[in-house]
Amino acid sequence: MTATSLPDDYVHYAQPRSLTVREWARLQTFPDWYRFEGKRTTGGLRRAGNPREGNFDREVPKYTQIGNAVPVRLAERVGEHFRRILEASSAGK
Repeated sequence: MTATSLPDDYVHYAQPRSLTVREWARLQTFPDWYRFEGKRTTGGLRRAGNPREGNFDREVPKYTQIGNAVPVRLAERVGEHFRRILEASSAGK
């Protein structure tokens, strides 16, 4: 299973509904204090614009921000790994 940018791709495990923005953010390990800006979701031209007609405006709704993000804890672990590598290489100089 992978995170997506559309809210209706997955449903709640115990209730007949889609996951909320906050539930989806928790699955991506965002802290509860983190706030996403913009609309909950959009579609069609509001989301993608229409470059053929000179419309380059794009909206990035909350579900898209979360679905396109690297999970916070994964990013932390990768950063810690590289920090250790850099510290080890500078200690050897």
